[in-house]
Parts: sequence; C-alpha cells; structure tokens
Amino acid sequence: MHRLAVLGFLIAACGPSIPPRYVIEENLGAFEYRRYQEVIDVEFPIEGNPAAGHTATYLKRAREGEELRVSTAFVTVYERGASLAAEVRDALEGLGTYEVAVRKVEGEWMWVLEGGEIPWVLWVSGRHLIKLGGSPVFENEADSDHYGIPEDLLEAYTDQFPSDLDERGQAREGTDSYGPSRQEAEESEELDIPSSLREGAPA
Repeated sequence: MHRLAVLGFLIAACGPSIPPRYVIEENLGAFEYRRYQEVIDVEFPIEGNPAAGHTATYLKRAREGEELRVSTAFVTVYERGASLAAEVRDALEGLGTYEVAVRKVEGEWMWVLEGGEIPWVLWVSGRHLIKLGGSPVFENEADSDHYGIPEDLLEAYTDQFPSDLDERGQAREGTDSYGPSRQEAEESEELDIPSSLREGAPA
C-alpha cells in the first residue's frame, strides 16, 4: 500500500499530460467537441524553427432564439521553445487588423487581439503557441465574460498549457520560451558596433 501511495503522489505531482494531438478532443462544458484538423501552413512561421498546427472546433447548440456558438482552439507546436514568445510578439505587433493588448485571463497573462469581429486570445507555453477564438460577444451571455471565449475552454487549455508570459507580454526568465527574437538580437548587435563602423556611417 505504501508503494502504491507513493506512486499515486508522483503521478499527481506530474500534473496533466499534453494531449496526444495537442488539442483537447472532448466536450468542454456546454461546448461539444466536433472536429480535429492538422495544419501544415502555420499562422506564425519562424525561420529556422519548423512548426505544425493542430486545431479543434467546439459547438454550443443553440436554444430557441439564440445563435449557434462556435469556438476554436489552435495549438502550434514548434521544434524549439527558445525565443518563441519574443518571435510571436514581434509578429503580433506587425498585425494591422487588430490591436494587441496584454491582459490577465483565468489567472494567466495573455495577448488579447482587440478590434476585430471575432475575439482571440493567445499565449506561449514552452514550444507551444495556443490561440483560442470565440463567437462575437452577445449581451447577457454567461459564457462571454472572457472576450467571447467560453470559460470552460480557457480553464482546460490553461491547465494543459500554462502561460510563460508576464504582464508585459514577454516570456518570464527561466521559462522554455525565454530569449530575444531574431530582430532584437540584430538590434542589440548593431548597438554594440561603434557608430563609425555602422552601415551608412560617413567614411
């Protein structure tokens, strides 16, 4: 019995394991799991860091007088986690369609894409980029408290993939995705070069 108790404690201490296909393929609260799809062309490609995407769709059946609710989860899995948060942050800053804000959602810091028709939240966890989307927010809906994304989805995915981000939208030191982006590294190198030797400096 003692050995079994120790084994049970070790299993519990390891926490939840990442799903085999990275997305959660089960019903989450009132939302029914409907479909899995693997995506080769990822949304945020990073040079020298190959990735594959995995998506899941969830539906909430409409009651009389309500529209069908659809939520989507995208999990992009990169070969390496190092500098991933900074690379994604650089890519998000280049988006013209949305305004990017850093918000605390379900106790985790995330990027929130504001200003578009469909709400999205994103965060990095190790070598994984998680992106959750919901339906447009309707008034007086209990599951629209988190930018239109169901609380059950947020809870499930943050349990599986805790965010590496801090309140500035940067990876916390010591997390797997910590490190400068390629652009930040190049800018740092340029600052280290004496001004007389920089490109375009007068001869």
